Amino acid sequence: ELDNELERWAVCLEDLTLPTAYYLNDEDDDAPIAIRAKVFGGRASAIAKALLDAKILPKLFERKADDAALTTTLAAVANTMTRATAFQAKLRRHVACDCGDVAIVILDMLERCCVDCDARKWLRLMTLTRVLVVITFKLRAARKSVCQRNPTEKLLNICGPFRGEGSLVALLIKLNTNIDGGFGPSWKRDAEAHMRLLGDAAASLDSTAREMLRRHMALHDDVPVNRGGRAWPIFSKLVAARSSP
Repeated sequence: ELDNELERWAVCLEDLTLPTAYYLNDEDDDAPIAIRAKVFGGRASAIAKALLDAKILPKLFERKADDAALTTTLAAVANTMTRATAFQAKLRRHVACDCGDVAIVILDMLERCCVDCDARKWLRLMTLTRVLVVITFKLRAARKSVCQRNPTEKLLNICGPFRGEGSLVALLIKLNTNIDGGFGPSWKRDAEAHMRLLGDAAASLDSTAREMLRRHMALHDDVPVNRGGRAWPIFSKLVAARSSP
């Protein structure tokens, strides 16, 4: 029963971090989009401050909430990290310093999603992958664990039967870019190996999935990628190849 309550709380929290929560209920429909975006950023900042004040995230990780509730909570945290106009740095420090290795928590849940993956687990897998991309972009401390347990090959192996392959390939391109391709002296070799895997996956996409890949890489998904990092020249080749006629 407590897990059910926690999941309902997490769903409400995530809803508050989505632009639709504001734009669909906005009384001032005539306001310029820049003004409305600024107001939404302020609301996301209020959520960031509330999470900091409540100090609930470390307790949530210690308690080992079920995967559904934890995934939704992590999605809300990732949304807040990308959309808040204040308290972003404090929230990043809080997650990095007080919540343990969040990347390992996400990687463990991704592995569970890959076991007997069905439509429900696939949706959770996509959410967790998106969160991992945001976390590795925002938190340098999270990158080493992802390098050591890079989930790219495992995730690509199960994406065939489900819709959203183009989105997954785009997220994995961003993930490998955000972790700087790998860790240690072998980073470039590791990056190139994952680039080949992703290139094969991209080449097998149908026209609809290729368009989704293109849109995601154009940042239409609001998921950040480190285009100034050392791995971007490697993975940007995939983007250029997919963009050509």
